Amino acid sequence: MADGRIDGHFVIKQGGITQGIAQELGLNSAECKQMGSIWNEVMNELNNPNNYTIENNGNNKNNQNKNLTVQVGTVVKFTQDCWQRIVKLVNDTLHKNIEAATPNTAENNTEVGNNLIERFNAEYPNAESSTYCRKYADYIEAHGGDKEEIARLKARAAELEIITTQENNDNVKTEDREVKECRHRAEIMTKYLQEQGINDVKEIMICTKEINFSKGEHVFNVIGLSEDANTKDPRTWGENAVVIDAWSGKVFTPQEALEFFKDFFGYDSVDDIQTGTLEDIQQLHREKYTPSSYEDIPKQDQFNTRDARGLYLDTLDLTPEQLLDLTIDDTTILSEEQAAIIDKAKINTLEAGLNVSTLHEQGITGKGVRIAVIDQAITDNPQFSQHLLYNRNFATNLEPSAYHGNAVSSVAVGKDCGVAPDAELAFYSANTCEEYAKSIQDIILQNEKYKQNGEPTISVISISCGFDMCSDYEQNYAALRETIAKAKEVGIAVITCDDKEEYKHFAGADRNPQSNPNEVSSYRADRFHRDGDWWNERPDEEKDQTIFIPAEHRTVADNYDGLRYEGAFGGASWTAPYIAGVYALAKQVKPDVTYEQFIEVMQKTADKLHNYDDGQYVGKLINPQAIINELVK
Repeated sequence: MADGRIDGHFVIKQGGITQGIAQELGLNSAECKQMGSIWNEVMNELNNPNNYTIENNGNNKNNQNKNLTVQVGTVVKFTQDCWQRIVKLVNDTLHKNIEAATPNTAENNTEVGNNLIERFNAEYPNAESSTYCRKYADYIEAHGGDKEEIARLKARAAELEIITTQENNDNVKTEDREVKECRHRAEIMTKYLQEQGINDVKEIMICTKEINFSKGEHVFNVIGLSEDANTKDPRTWGENAVVIDAWSGKVFTPQEALEFFKDFFGYDSVDDIQTGTLEDIQQLHREKYTPSSYEDIPKQDQFNTRDARGLYLDTLDLTPEQLLDLTIDDTTILSEEQAAIIDKAKINTLEAGLNVSTLHEQGITGKGVRIAVIDQAITDNPQFSQHLLYNRNFATNLEPSAYHGNAVSSVAVGKDCGVAPDAELAFYSANTCEEYAKSIQDIILQNEKYKQNGEPTISVISISCGFDMCSDYEQNYAALRETIAKAKEVGIAVITCDDKEEYKHFAGADRNPQSNPNEVSSYRADRFHRDGDWWNERPDEEKDQTIFIPAEHRTVADNYDGLRYEGAFGGASWTAPYIAGVYALAKQVKPDVTYEQFIEVMQKTADKLHNYDDGQYVGKLINPQAIINELVK
């Protein structure tokens, strides 16, 4: 291990040139005395003016009469060869391990970077990133690059995504998998550089100047920074600064790096890129995303629910009620007191509630039943990926990281938060009435194949959409209704949020996140049915026809590996997959039950629901345990 980066470029702090060398090498007085006559050999190196240069030395002449006179502040720069000879003399005499590091020049720093990238690739040959392969293919394609290389990168990205999905399903955690991320690669590169004696290395993060990570943030290493460099301003990094990016396997000048990542991540311009250390960016992010009050937290929907993802709430004075009504995920920064409140709520709201967990304990988990969910899109998430039959796309405008699809899928079959955690999931992406119809048609065809093969068929389709929200509602709604009717004719239950048909007798229920989720007394009507007196003024006979389904205050699958606590947000979207999940439990215990029979039993067994806060009667609340008990009589 080297004692530090000793490159022979230093400033005289006191004394003469040999004292400056001793200071640069970190030698103490005893070691200098021990050098003895060896200093004569060092002086021989000084006799050749080609071995070094001096700057800022006033009127003193370089090597005058074989006696170099310097003053405090003189900058001495030895050539690499000369400095290596001097360091070898010292090491041999004092039995030290000082490393004559490469001088800080752009050329030498580039060479160091290329060598270490080669070393990284040799030590981690399988640590490719699917994200990088996919983005680099797009980058090459946009620049008219090699079509074969584009095809190879896209194929490799697809292969890596399959591998990652399998690793997630098997709960594999390996170092090779970790180093697919840019930040971990930068940490490894820092270690490499320090082993070379290069300690003036920075891990630099880039994102947009709005501190918005949606366009992608990235971390790489920079060496050779000037003494007055500002990590937040690449123009100050100096002529010797070199970017070493272990994620892309490239070495750049700072300007080259900014131009590359501008195109690579789709920033508007180089001027739109914010740079800094991780601590710099975190501080800027804190300054931008610390709300001044509860009212300053962005509104999420027409009911004024608020989204606290990515916000710093730890300095904000919030009541427990305000805190529990927020949408919160792992990017929300909370104080210890706030975190304790949310952690308790997460435990209560992770459960499907209403004694569904008791059914799970009895082995009633939806095992052997197949559910289809049609929504925006899904990403890989361990809540449902272990039971994912397939993921098909009929959407022309697909959002690749849509959270809504993950959430509704997890309500139905989530490993920790789902009603039927052992049911299998067939997922379809769709955004329009036409696309929903195509998805349903595919499910009907798929079921025919399952029947031929003796496999379980898809029993129920969950669609968390009110179709009047679709852009092609006027043109294609009637055709969609015909397709839904065909699915029902062949025995597939279809649950939607279309209040003209499937959803006219359902509503969303809110729950108290600090109360027992299995108690009816923990529930009340959702925000929509609590808004004004329009619902409360209806006669009890009409309310008796409406079944409330747990929706608001739920913890559901977020994008990728995470979970998201949803406070007052949720609504009808969360109810359709909940009903589908309960129907899957019913199909497990009574395979021949029809959806119509299921609804009859649901109406018969539902509990009376009074708001937990004001005692107002609002309708009936689904009772999953009573449904199953009735079916197995």
